Amino acid sequence: RNPDILLDFMSDVEEFYQIMLGCQGVQTGFVGSLLLSVLLPLHLFGVLRDIMQIRPSWFCLNKASAAVVSCIRSFSLQGHIETALSCHDTFAPLFSKRSDEFDFIRRYLDALQFSTFSMQLDRHLVMSVFSQFDSASPIDLIRHLIEIRPEILLLGCEFWRDENSAANACADASNYFSFQIHESLRGNAVVEASHVLPPMPGALVMQLANILGVASPHELLRAKRCMASGAIQLGIPHAAVAVVYSMLCDCAFSNQDEHQREDFYCLVISSVIMVLGILDDVMIKMDLCKISLRMFSTNHSPLHDTLLETFMESEIELLRKESALIQREDTRSNGQVDNHPSQGNSGFAMIGGLTVSNYFRHNDIAKIVHEINRLSSADVTALLSSFSPKTAMGIDFSTHEENLRALGEYCLNWAILEMVKSGDTSSCNRSQSYKISKMIELGAVCLGELRDREASLRVIDRALDSHEKE
Repeated sequence: RNPDILLDFMSDVEEFYQIMLGCQGVQTGFVGSLLLSVLLPLHLFGVLRDIMQIRPSWFCLNKASAAVVSCIRSFSLQGHIETALSCHDTFAPLFSKRSDEFDFIRRYLDALQFSTFSMQLDRHLVMSVFSQFDSASPIDLIRHLIEIRPEILLLGCEFWRDENSAANACADASNYFSFQIHESLRGNAVVEASHVLPPMPGALVMQLANILGVASPHELLRAKRCMASGAIQLGIPHAAVAVVYSMLCDCAFSNQDEHQREDFYCLVISSVIMVLGILDDVMIKMDLCKISLRMFSTNHSPLHDTLLETFMESEIELLRKESALIQREDTRSNGQVDNHPSQGNSGFAMIGGLTVSNYFRHNDIAKIVHEINRLSSADVTALLSSFSPKTAMGIDFSTHEENLRALGEYCLNWAILEMVKSGDTSSCNRSQSYKISKMIELGAVCLGELRDREASLRVIDRALDSHEKE
């Protein structure tokens, strides 16, 4: 465009007004409205901007900004996102007093562009979701998009759909985030972890959330909660678990006041409980419970009770599987036929879907339980199970007391027998001393819970008498 022609045009308009209407200046608003209605549909944004800058008195700013915004929306609805962006970028600097409105429109356009081109979503789907842009919050838009098309969580990381690959990636994510969380709880800054974080599900969704203006830690957690729910809806539980681990990590490194802490607690812990309900991996269930309980140790609510209950049930389940493995080893060592042989010679055994390596095969607690069961014909795992809230509801008071007494006595008897074997505690190695002290502690806790104090004292007396006889 030729600047001289533009100046000539404006001079002609002013001369016309002076000759025909006897006005010294152009009437405010009329010519500007006319120019907006003609030049905007023709995409002559630069020409219109120049006129607005040279003759601002021709335009009513309110009407001009409304016309530009309406035009931008019209272009976007027609799928002409690049044109809408060009229109926005041309006129936004002229309406500095309305910067919030134009920033809002820019986020809308960027979100449309990202959803259409980067995420490669169907234009009709995108327009359906973002038709609510003016009235819905960014989180509501994210939630709505995931509910309609949960497959977007797998964009760029489709391997999460494969069960074996997802299980391995979930374990990697668990190790990575657990390390970072523990460092945070120790008061250390973010460090380079030796564990590698796999490509996370929903990475493009998080980019879209950032474009929409989701920036606060709490809002980002809400976006991830939507992602975890979408992963469950899609039938990829390992992906949901990985997202929840990242939520715990975000929470660990965020600075929260007392009010924010309560909000974070409800959001994160409810998400943890949500994935615990669909998770089969006992070790990861226990790890999620331990991390959550440690991070929110001062909070107490029904959610907190659910975590404790799940942790206890998971411990008992793991103990049962480890004890069964030790029993099988004893069966083989005694020359009996093992009806459930280990697969291959890799040093791993599969029990109930849980892979148990040598570390877990020789787990101290499982071995102690196995020894107590063998020596006393007891079923310690069953006794422990009876104390879980779900089981305890169906047990009368006298049975509960008897189970506490029995478990306390078994623990003390085992500890005394081990001390007798070693001669005295000073000759025990550090590991064995630790086991003995912990079993005495467990026995004391059980006996301390008894309402019948006389029964507790009788158990202790019998234990001491057996020690003296030995």
